[in-house]
Amino acid sequence: DLDQFVNVVKSIEDFWLTIVKLPSNNKK
Repeated sequence: DLDQFVNVVKSIEDFWLTIVKLPSNNKK
């Protein structure tokens, strides 16, 4: 189902943004 796929992609994007932003903020 395309809707479910889009939902998963958004969740992964959100997850990645959180993971990537936290270390970046800590390094500065």
